[in-house]
Amino acid sequence: MTTPEHTRRLVRFQSLTGLRIGEVSQLRRKDIETVTDGNGTRYVINIRRSAVETKGGLVIGATKSGRSRRVPLTGDAVSVLREATETERGRLPKFKARKGSEVDDLLNVLYGDVLIFRTARGKQFRGSNVNRALATACEAAGVDKVTTHAMRHAWAAHAVASGVDYTRVANLLGHADSTLVSRVYAHAGGDDVLFAAVAQIEASTHGAHTTARPQRSPMDSRRRIKRRGPLRRNVS
Repeated sequence: MTTPEHTRRLVRFQSLTGLRIGEVSQLRRKDIETVTDGNGTRYVINIRRSAVETKGGLVIGATKSGRSRRVPLTGDAVSVLREATETERGRLPKFKARKGSEVDDLLNVLYGDVLIFRTARGKQFRGSNVNRALATACEAAGVDKVTTHAMRHAWAAHAVASGVDYTRVANLLGHADSTLVSRVYAHAGGDDVLFAAVAQIEASTHGAHTTARPQRSPMDSRRRIKRRGPLRRNVS
């Protein structure tokens, strides 16, 4: 069974950012921030909330640390984000509203609160469902099971192996204590086995790489309004 494109896109974004799966599933268009300076135009995602599965259901609240954080996005991550926002834009009902009117402003606010990543049926992603899809993809690719947490671990291990200091890695992961990062990932001198598995999963689920399209802001993916005239160790 083929993994739905919506799920592949979410997993791809998580593997590029190191976010918790509950944080990715709660990202909204209003969390995208554009930064323009001497280095050009770049994009940052603001992590303000997370979803946690409990016996009583899905609980939406603050991040695990209780604090928000900003995570810069690579070009590949921006491309995935753009695709996701374009997909969600296409799902929205079309309204007629005069530009700059109160109705237009209200619609823009409502659109800003729409989830960036949703299932093929338009539902909110749950980590357990994503992990089941990953397990199926792993089996089809002939590799050991990889979970969403393993994807996060792979990102952190790669960051440390690349020479990024522990404090910066901890900040990006949302850990308050950088010593936790050094204790868990200091041994990860590349974690070649896990990296190879993740690469093989990506090749299997995403297929061959396509030629990159010119970068444009994910903020350009706003709703078009019709008018007359958007490891080992379980350290999370």
